[in-house]
Amino acid sequence: GEKARVLSIFFKKEFAAAVFNDMLADQGAMIADPFTNEKGAPEFFQTLNYIDPQLQAQLSGLVSSFQDQGFQQDAMDERLVFLLRHLVLTQQSELIRKTRVHAIKPATKSEIFKRLCAAKDILHSNYRDKIDLDTLSHMTCLSVPQLIRQFKAVFHDTPHRYLTRVRLRQAAELLKHKDMPVHEIAWQCGFENASAFSRAFKAEYAKAPQQVRGLR
Repeated sequence: GEKARVLSIFFKKEFAAAVFNDMLADQGAMIADPFTNEKGAPEFFQTLNYIDPQLQAQLSGLVSSFQDQGFQQDAMDERLVFLLRHLVLTQQSELIRKTRVHAIKPATKSEIFKRLCAAKDILHSNYRDKIDLDTLSHMTCLSVPQLIRQFKAVFHDTPHRYLTRVRLRQAAELLKHKDMPVHEIAWQCGFENASAFSRAFKAEYAKAPQQVRGLR
């Protein structure tokens, strides 16, 4: 029920290709021909990622610059270069995950990885609800055994365990920043009761929920 601010950033294809080429091309070759983008624009997988401190700082700086100085093309482009470089590095970690998919053909690896990313995003988007493996299987067009096996290979967690960690992470944030009762936090984060939540929380963080709240 709370308001949320949404920030959408779009990069021109030529701009993205130039940044991508700068990251991957041989610097000697770039000195000889700085205006040829041989690598093309980077391809991103559609998936959710947490905002790390470095990315948060870059986004905050971008917004502050726009609010304080208005739109200045050169100033924006300078900030967007470093922002896109960070996003490309994040994407490279996704490419490493893709190699963990158990498949021989590259096209098959890519397709399965896209479906696993969809499964991960569904778990993030529906952590408050009861979502079982059969539902997740049908939504991602992967059999239950294939979903469990490939998900574990790529993300080093089974879907159920991953969902539990998503719920616990969200609960930890609520404990730090909200004054809601523990049982209400447990319910909002998809746990059936406060006792089950407390056991899972202590197993994950080695602290009781009340102890995390006391650290504020």
